[in-house]
Amino acid sequence: MTKFNVLFGMLFCGVLFLASCSSNPCEDVTVPPGFSCDEDTGRITCNTVCGSGEVLLSNCTCAVDASTIVPDPCAGTPACPAGQVKIYPTCECQDLMDDPCEGVTCPEGFLCDNGACIPDPSQTQEFQVSGEITSDMVWTSGDIYILNDRVTVVDGVTLTIEPGVVVKGQAGTGANASALLVARGGILLAEGTASAPIIFTSVADQLQPGQIASPNLDSDVNGLWGGLIVLGRAPISASNDAGDVTEVQIEGIPTSDANGLYGGNDPTDNSGVLRYISIRHGGTNIGEGNEINGLTLGGVGSGTVIENVEVLANQDDGVEWFGGTVSASNVLVWNCGDDGLDTDQAWNGTCTNFAVITPQGGSAFELDGPEGTFSQGPNSFIGGTVFAGSNIDHLVDWDSGTNTGIQDVYFFGIDPGYGGLGIESFGGDGTGTTANWQYTLPDGLTAAEIFPGVPADILTVVPTARNTIGADLAAFAGWTAASAAGAITFEPAAGETVNKSGNISSDEIWFSGNTYVLEDRVTVTSGAKLTIQSGVVVKGVPGTGASASALLIARGAQIMAMGTADAPIIFTSTADDIEPGQISSPNLAADVNGLWGGVIVLGSAPISASNDAGDVTEVQIEGIPTSDPNGLYGGNDPMDNSGVLNYISIRHGGTNIGEGNEINGLTLGGVGSGTDINHVEVVANQDDGIEWFGGTVDVSNVVVWNSHDDGLDTDQAWNGTCDNWVVVTPIGGSAMELDGPEGTLTQGPNNFTNGTIYAGAQIDHLIDWDSGTNTGVSMTYFFGIDSAYDPAVGIESFGGDGTGTTGAWEYTVPAGYDGAALFGAAGTEATAVGMNMNTVGANTSVFGWTWANQSGALGSIGL
Repeated sequence: MTKFNVLFGMLFCGVLFLASCSSNPCEDVTVPPGFSCDEDTGRITCNTVCGSGEVLLSNCTCAVDASTIVPDPCAGTPACPAGQVKIYPTCECQDLMDDPCEGVTCPEGFLCDNGACIPDPSQTQEFQVSGEITSDMVWTSGDIYILNDRVTVVDGVTLTIEPGVVVKGQAGTGANASALLVARGGILLAEGTASAPIIFTSVADQLQPGQIASPNLDSDVNGLWGGLIVLGRAPISASNDAGDVTEVQIEGIPTSDANGLYGGNDPTDNSGVLRYISIRHGGTNIGEGNEINGLTLGGVGSGTVIENVEVLANQDDGVEWFGGTVSASNVLVWNCGDDGLDTDQAWNGTCTNFAVITPQGGSAFELDGPEGTFSQGPNSFIGGTVFAGSNIDHLVDWDSGTNTGIQDVYFFGIDPGYGGLGIESFGGDGTGTTANWQYTLPDGLTAAEIFPGVPADILTVVPTARNTIGADLAAFAGWTAASAAGAITFEPAAGETVNKSGNISSDEIWFSGNTYVLEDRVTVTSGAKLTIQSGVVVKGVPGTGASASALLIARGAQIMAMGTADAPIIFTSTADDIEPGQISSPNLAADVNGLWGGVIVLGSAPISASNDAGDVTEVQIEGIPTSDPNGLYGGNDPMDNSGVLNYISIRHGGTNIGEGNEINGLTLGGVGSGTDINHVEVVANQDDGIEWFGGTVDVSNVVVWNSHDDGLDTDQAWNGTCDNWVVVTPIGGSAMELDGPEGTLTQGPNNFTNGTIYAGAQIDHLIDWDSGTNTGVSMTYFFGIDSAYDPAVGIESFGGDGTGTTGAWEYTVPAGYDGAALFGAAGTEATAVGMNMNTVGANTSVFGWTWANQSGALGSIGL
């Protein structure tokens, strides 16, 4: 609500009185300087304009908050609700913005803070807990529970911890150390939420319910209390001097305490639920061996649910499994004094989506195997990120006998002076699946030094934080201390310019937000895969002949160019000032061509080619010197897969890259049907827009605009389809150049369906059908034909000699123009229609992402 300065109270009363008896409530009212009177309401308002982030107070003072007014006349008064500021001099509150708590109803014991329900600090209670919990108990939201010693949930008892509870452990060591122990047969239902996690910490932590970050403890302070120990009856692999045993005492609990036993014969044993919990500043010496971890899991069964767990600054390990079968997901371990994730006694479960950040003297993984003859497993770690830091020992310490697999993990943050052994005893002796590791190393370190014994096919180097595998860090956002401290903001840096030249012989990723400059002919060689993320801009430098820039995907290689309608991949020239995120060039006109080469994709699908000796199954692509074997294409695999080209725009290319000057916007040589090509735009290419040389690949949703030769060109008995396509204003060539086999091999026919041709004034033929062509063109609309265009050359050699399906053509010509002559022998296939009255042609609604559409070029011709 808005309050008015009491200095004008008498004036306001007068205004209200006048408003009751006059149509103009401001009539005869003297308005103070700097104020205005609203003639509809009679309200006096201040004319002062505040800056961004400020609020106008009733005495014409602009302030961001109360602290900007000195002295503060409201000092000592209660704080305003979220979204309000204090008004001077009445000390009442005025809305600063829309109240985010409006309409929010919080449960009893909670209040609304900026739209979220948090425990009401005025109602927080603190409870002291000691010894054994021998009957079911609930620890309630918004309260603090102090562990005075080792608190044990005994067999047959359930402890429920509600969202938002804070549990604090007293300081102490040995038998006096505080911890929460869930004995075998006990149940812990600790079900926090993303908005109200359950936090286990030290009494030294001034944290209150509703807070995420500690107000006083740093993120590396450890050993202030014990930790959380959960025990169960699932199988373990353990032994003593007499041989195998099925149960043992958990490390850290005195043998005099029978609640420390774990292990058994129930793999589906249920110890409860741990969800959205954060365990901090623990790891004190709770007993023999100092083996208290942030979270200890001893013989815990698969009936237990463990999801969304953070362990921060534990003096020992973050999470340690001692046998059992329980799985865990969304686990973050940060600043632990020993290992991040530790396995023992043939644990048989999985840990998915995990992050280990800066271990302090231990390893990211400590992987131990069975201790008895019993074996189970393997266990698996899948989808993780390891930020090593400067104090790490090993990245992975794989002890002999370990049966563990590690998949889809990204390692980075390795210190340039790292002298430790990154991998110890790679793979152990087990059968766990280990695959797909990406890594980033600082200058001066090599993969051989950091990953000894790791097979090369497992490893892929990537720039910092440009990983495509690893943890989904969004799972830790908001509720973790790591998130609050900014420790997991490993977001890729965007806006980089990366120069590329020569061959790409191992898998590589070009990342969203970046610009990649082709300094020459960049070739992805056989066996390698280039992934180009959405929104990437690729620019080619100028040059001709052997110096011309182009992107060549050799036979046996793959390109995964996966743009989107919102973020297409753009191939253009270095003369183009376009940046990632833009669609239209800010400086180049849409008819400027020949500034670089183009995109060439080659495969092993059949082609029809020959030389003086007869048929051949492979030839050199036009434009690539014969000295470069990466230019060979063709083979015997019609289903060959060269990758994906989705939502790509290729612009301003077609320079003379070699003999024959046959570089097109997109060249497809022997490309197989396993390749996915759709949503392709080619703008202002000096040669053809798209040219197929044999192969079997299908293509859909194509725009070719301002090509300076043919729009769409086929050769060597291509056997595929092109569906939903538009050719706009070819300059000097034909909309379609349809050539047939060059050897005795025939395949096909190929078919063009659902097309639109806007001819323009400089087109040569609408369709040039060479003899022997086995092509069909159907459901096609022709318009934009210049009144001076010679109709005799509209269709050249209609139909070729093939069997492709041709028909259902419609066309619009200028008044008085001889449409029948334009289509000649194809006249029986063509029907004249009025402008925009066509019932066939391309569905242009799918081209909204293209430059041709966003520039208005398609709209200007009625598409």
